[in-house]
Amino acid sequence: MKKSGIVCVLVCLSVPVLADGFYVAGDVSQVKWDIDELSTNKTGLSLAGGYTFSLPFQDTMAVEVGYRSLGVHRDKDSSDAYRSEFNTLQFSMLASHYFSPRLSAYGRAGVAQLDIDWHANPLGSGDVADKSVTRNRPIFGIGGRYNFNEHLATRLEYTYLKWEDFRFTGLGLGLEYSF
Repeated sequence: MKKSGIVCVLVCLSVPVLADGFYVAGDVSQVKWDIDELSTNKTGLSLAGGYTFSLPFQDTMAVEVGYRSLGVHRDKDSSDAYRSEFNTLQFSMLASHYFSPRLSAYGRAGVAQLDIDWHANPLGSGDVADKSVTRNRPIFGIGGRYNFNEHLATRLEYTYLKWEDFRFTGLGLGLEYSF
């Protein structure tokens, strides 16, 4: 998954040489992990690139590819040390409606390749257990965008992703730069 994240970053950085309609975006989010009755908050980061198509009636449709970190959890007690990390490589469609030239709302629907890495190191035993799992899951979101000018905008987005008993919900604030 780390190689996929590097490829996504390189693609996003190479976008400036392309035509109008392309954009890059990034955000910092507060991600809530829910499993059964347990819940914890983590910090997530994302980087994405996409292309926007104009539609009638002040609407747009965008295709977006992005890498999103859903955070890292470390659990240490007297006998064991555990670490779990969740990341996604996602492909989404975004449908936007502009209320004014500066303000719009959008919905996200797509698929996320969820990469889960677990590491367990029982203290004192020397035994280390590593496990990685990759699953494709649907991802959904809703957000708003405020354009400062024709190139720079800020985005506020709520996203939802579920895998088995895990639910990830995130509220992210970020920037979008259009070419």
